[in-house]
Amino acid sequence: MSPWPDNQLNEPLDASLATEAFKARVASGLAAHPALAETPLMPESLTLSVDALKTFGKCPKKYELQTLKRMRWPSDTRNFTVGRQVHKWLDYQAYPSLKSDLQSSGLFNTLSPDAKRGVLALAQYAPATSWPVLASEWGFNLKLTPDFDAAPSQAPVQALQAQDLTAMDSVFIRGRIDRLALMPLAARKLREASQDTTQNETQGVTNGVAIIDWKTGTAIPKSPETDWQTLVYALAVYQARAALGLPDLRPEAIRFLYVGIPVRAGAYAAPLQEVWVHFDTQKLARAHALVWAQVERIVAATRLQQFALPQRCPDKWCALRPVCGIEAQEFNASEQTAPEQRD
Repeated sequence: MSPWPDNQLNEPLDASLATEAFKARVASGLAAHPALAETPLMPESLTLSVDALKTFGKCPKKYELQTLKRMRWPSDTRNFTVGRQVHKWLDYQAYPSLKSDLQSSGLFNTLSPDAKRGVLALAQYAPATSWPVLASEWGFNLKLTPDFDAAPSQAPVQALQAQDLTAMDSVFIRGRIDRLALMPLAARKLREASQDTTQNETQGVTNGVAIIDWKTGTAIPKSPETDWQTLVYALAVYQARAALGLPDLRPEAIRFLYVGIPVRAGAYAAPLQEVWVHFDTQKLARAHALVWAQVERIVAATRLQQFALPQRCPDKWCALRPVCGIEAQEFNASEQTAPEQRD
């Protein structure tokens, strides 16, 4: 029995079971499937993203078509213009050597009206934009280990073999974090005043690391504490703590900050928003367990080449509806219920 339920991120997880559960590979019971030994369909390596984890959780068939078969529809690049412009301004603002050139470069005058609105709001947002920048647009390649507190293996990447049903050595999760900032302890205590931060939690910690994600075109997640982006980013930072020059970083010192930047005017205008997520050892262990379990589900589905359709389409505007089979499934379901309704 798996200690973490399928697709139920809000269910509690006994973190003490995490390591033993991973070693036993009881996640979802997928390792026991007899077809796995007969279907060596995995590539030499599998690189995932946060979006891939989210997509697979909502619709495995969409994951297959988008990620593996590369069926993507062109998007309007204008939808990303505002975000790119705001991020460029933030990159200039992040480093003293570039910040001095911010006014003289005339960058502000080149921004669109929506981007200017966001930049002006951020100019008044002192806390997160004034902390020392550890990294901006920090890219990572997260390699999961059975124990979240262990250092990643330095062994060469090996292909996933059919006879080794539990191999995860060639699975990576790639991503990019908008900003990593050093968060002074005083600021952390102020932000966490209502979260019952104990003396033991902060003892010996002089700085925390704030993982900052700027939101311009997309909304802050409805459940940020269990969102795949929050979980994966926190694990990536903790795993790379030595490379970031913070070998003694503890889970209690990691904070995730979503910043909703107001870029719209009129009826769609909204104030600047911030949402904090704080971690500790148990929460980070739980995050690792959930991510590991999801990756194992993806590995098993890829080996079996079985990507199920959900009972109901999670996105009625999905461009893949005409080709994924959901429309035929919905039609058949309606045909089966029609006689019952007539009776």
